[in-house]
Amino acid sequence: MISILPLLISLFKNDTRILFFAIKFPILLLTMVSAYFFWQYGLFIVVLITATRIYYKKRFNMDYPKLT
Repeated sequence: MISILPLLISLFKNDTRILFFAIKFPILLLTMVSAYFFWQYGLFIVVLITATRIYYKKRFNMDYPKLT
């Protein structure tokens, strides 16, 4: 339900950033809600994203993961 509007916009506008946002935003939102109830999960996700960003920056010189 959250990503219906960006998905509809991406049908008419050929922009992959909108499509990726529509796919990734609900996952981010559900992760944040889960982290609200289980703080250990939130801490794990923060450490995982930080480690992943550092690894991809050093290994491939790219910014990953990102929302758009």
